[in-house]
Amino acid sequence: MIKLAALIVCALSLSSCAEWRAAVEAKRAEQQAQQDAADDAKCRSYGAEYGSPAYIDCRQRTAELNQQIAEQRFEAQQQAYANMTAAGLGLMAASQPQPPQPPDPNDHVCIAPNNVLYRC
Repeated sequence: MIKLAALIVCALSLSSCAEWRAAVEAKRAEQQAQQDAADDAKCRSYGAEYGSPAYIDCRQRTAELNQQIAEQRFEAQQQAYANMTAAGLGLMAASQPQPPQPPDPNDHVCIAPNNVLYRC
């Protein structure tokens, strides 16, 4: 019975992963289609006709620029992650303040008639 329950949980987990991956791939394909449409419009706005050498050159340069931007974003994300990790490790390594020690039960403070504190 337990093996069957574990098998069902694994199957559900795998199907959820597959659905998530499909959603990510669909989003990536949609973003790529939007980028392609924007690049096409940009090259056509320069007067390049689809399929002409000028259009092909424009699309190649635009693709290279897009790739450079993507790499810079990735490097910036990696650097931000490394900085956050280093900061977290620094916080974990920092010495923690010691909690206050309870008072010594043998240490007594008394009040004199003139309101002066003294050890007794």
